[in-house]
Amino acid sequence: MYRTVAQCSAEEIAAALTQCFHGYLLPFRMTPERYEARFRSENLDPFASRVYFRDNAPAGVFMIARRGWTSRLAAMAIAPDFRGRGMGEHLMRIAIHEAKAREDRAMVLEVFEQNLPAVALYTKLGFRPIQRLIGYDWKPTLKSSGVLKEVDPFTVARLIAQEGESGLPWMLMPETLAAMTLPARAFDLNHLAYAIVANPDSERIAIVALFVRRANRRQGWGSRMLGCLAARFANRSLTIPALVPENLASEFLCKLGWQRQALNQFEMKLEF
Repeated sequence: MYRTVAQCSAEEIAAALTQCFHGYLLPFRMTPERYEARFRSENLDPFASRVYFRDNAPAGVFMIARRGWTSRLAAMAIAPDFRGRGMGEHLMRIAIHEAKAREDRAMVLEVFEQNLPAVALYTKLGFRPIQRLIGYDWKPTLKSSGVLKEVDPFTVARLIAQEGESGLPWMLMPETLAAMTLPARAFDLNHLAYAIVANPDSERIAIVALFVRRANRRQGWGSRMLGCLAARFANRSLTIPALVPENLASEFLCKLGWQRQALNQFEMKLEF
C-alpha cells in the first residue's frame, strides 16, 4: 500500500526517508524541519510523490518535483529489507508512467556516479547522462578583510537569473535559490559578489551559490568573496555540494586550493 506525500505528515515522511536511505553512500538523516525546508524549494509535488508501506513500516519512497513540463526525481530509495527484489525498478516505472500521463516532456534526476546499481537502473529505463556534477572541500588559507552585508537570498537568485550561467542543475537554478529560507543566509560583497550558505551554524559551511556580476568577472571578486567567507566562518572548513557542472569553476577553485570530493554525480535526463 502507499500514501501520497500529501496524505502524510512531515514526521512520517522524514522517518520514511531516513529509513529508506539507511546504508546510503553518504550518511542520511532527515528531520521534519529539513524535509520542509529542502523540498519546498525544489517544488515538490506532494500528490505525485509517494511513500510505500509494508506492515505499516516504510518500504520505499519516491519524491517528484515539477516545473512546467519537466519532472524531477528528487529522491528515490528502498528500505534495506526490501532491496534486491525489483521494487526500485517497479517504483521508477510508476513514476515515469505518471509523468507521461501528465504530458510532461522530460524527467531529470541526479545520481552519484559511484552508485553503480542506481546508474544501471536509470540507464536501463532510458535515462542518459547530460553532465557530471562535482563537489569541492576547502580548509581556508586565503582570508579577506572585506565587509560582507547580509542580503535576501531572493535578491541573489534574481541576479543569477539575469546574469548567471545556463544549464545549471535543478538544485542550483534560480527558482530553487529563490525559495530558500532559514537557516540559509546570503551575503553581498560591494554589490559585486554574492554567496548563499546553507546553514551558518553547521560545523562545515556549505556554499550553495557563488556569483559575481558579469561585468566584474575575472577581477578577483570571486576569490575575495571566498576569503571573506573564510574569515567570517573562521576555524571551519568550507564545502560545495556535488552539484557544480564539471566545466564550471573547476580551474578557479583548484587554483585556490579546493579539493574535488571523491563522490560526484551524474545529472541524467529522460525525454518522452
